[in-house]
Amino acid sequence: MSMVGAGCRKISRRATIAATLGACVSARLPRRAVGAAAAAAADPIMELIATHRAAGAAVEAAARHLCDVEGGAADDGGQDRGTGADDDPFFLAALAAFDAADEAEPRAAWALARARLTGPAAAAALLRYVADVEADDREWPAAPDGDGGRNWAATFHRNLAAAFDAMTP
Repeated sequence: MSMVGAGCRKISRRATIAATLGACVSARLPRRAVGAAAAAAADPIMELIATHRAAGAAVEAAARHLCDVEGGAADDGGQDRGTGADDDPFFLAALAAFDAADEAEPRAAWALARARLTGPAAAAALLRYVADVEADDREWPAAPDGDGGRNWAATFHRNLAAAFDAMTP
């Protein structure tokens, strides 16, 4: 079997835009901007990306733990498990941890969609991250109550367009 196709994956529109933006920005940066990589690491968008990445990992870990608890594979430390799910403190704690993680991940995702981008490097970093999330076949959350029903992608694209408008002279 050929290994040529093993590393190939569908290239999304966002990944293409991020790569193009990164190439254009680096070509236009003055030589003194070599320290721009360090400045980009301190950009607030990097913190939002890290928060979303951690929130996604927390949901996955909490879901695995809840499945282990439900399936009897988790170590309960010998505590009294009650007579059913309604009075099982081990199950209820696992369920509460999952619910908390499941509520935090959409908040982190919406923070990304609404982020105030500080410049082209921040926009490129966000576009790359969003492309990576979508390449993993993960979905963005539904609109929160009171947000007028606008979906995540529409909010993200409008915010990104506004950021680009603000960057152009």
